[in-house]
Amino acid sequence: MKSQESISNNILTTNQQHILYKTYYTSNYFINNKELSKDLTNKAYIKAIVATLTISMLLFPMGIHANSIDASNNTQTKSSIEVQNQNLMDEKLSEMGFTKNQIRKMKDSQKEMLLEKGEVVEIVTKNYMLDKNGHLKKMPKRMKRSIMSRKVFSLERIIEKLKTKNGKKRFKFKTIGTWHKNPKVELKDIIAISWSDNFTLKNDYCYIEYRGGDSQDEDDVMIDNIDAEKGISHQINLRIGKDEKRIVQIVEVYTDDNNSGSANVVSDYAHAIIGLGDITAKFSGNKDSASIAFSASPTILFNRASDSYVYFDY
Repeated sequence: MKSQESISNNILTTNQQHILYKTYYTSNYFINNKELSKDLTNKAYIKAIVATLTISMLLFPMGIHANSIDASNNTQTKSSIEVQNQNLMDEKLSEMGFTKNQIRKMKDSQKEMLLEKGEVVEIVTKNYMLDKNGHLKKMPKRMKRSIMSRKVFSLERIIEKLKTKNGKKRFKFKTIGTWHKNPKVELKDIIAISWSDNFTLKNDYCYIEYRGGDSQDEDDVMIDNIDAEKGISHQINLRIGKDEKRIVQIVEVYTDDNNSGSANVVSDYAHAIIGLGDITAKFSGNKDSASIAFSASPTILFNRASDSYVYFDY
């Protein structure tokens, strides 16, 4: 016979609890009553035992079943909350301009990275124009209106400090290549970013924004090269007939919380102007410096919009 506390732990409803308590005390009365227990043929005694066993067999399986239903409901509730959180993230990403197709293909970690806002540590922007040979040329810092009209490309880098999590200092590096005028030559370009101090890459996402509401195709952006502690590059497929506005590359990196120092970051963009094939990037920096090198087959001619180093403390 179970104790009152043990019975209570198995009861899930008030009615079941009331019935079992009543059964427990009734049967306990008969069992402990010496006069009744001496006479094993006593009808009341036999009925009490039979009733106790019958009710226990009926109610305890119900309790077990109810427990499983309750656990299932908890799982369903948790799943429902996860779905709600996903829907909320998707809505916010949609408000930021991402298409349904882009959002559908994103990993959860990528969504979280894109939505998380940190403290802006540094912003650097370089402007470029085309020279007489059609090459990107860095524009002077002081620009007259006549020169401003010749601006065709800008390369911007934003460094954000994110909240420390799980003993890791985290940063978000964002590189934005903006075509102020649609490039006349549209082949395969490449965008790259490199960092020092052996920060480790956690997440990355690269995409194209088009003028006119066009969405990014499946193979418009592809990873070119990754060195988890030095940098990452993405190939950009510029499509004829589409008006590219911005190429955005975002990475999240981390280091141990007990590490400190001054790190540097550099971004680069290579624009193919003739030939067929791919431009590739390599990262040859070390712990103290970041470095990007581009290479391509002899049939490809390209020029680059190199950015200067940016330093930040961590």
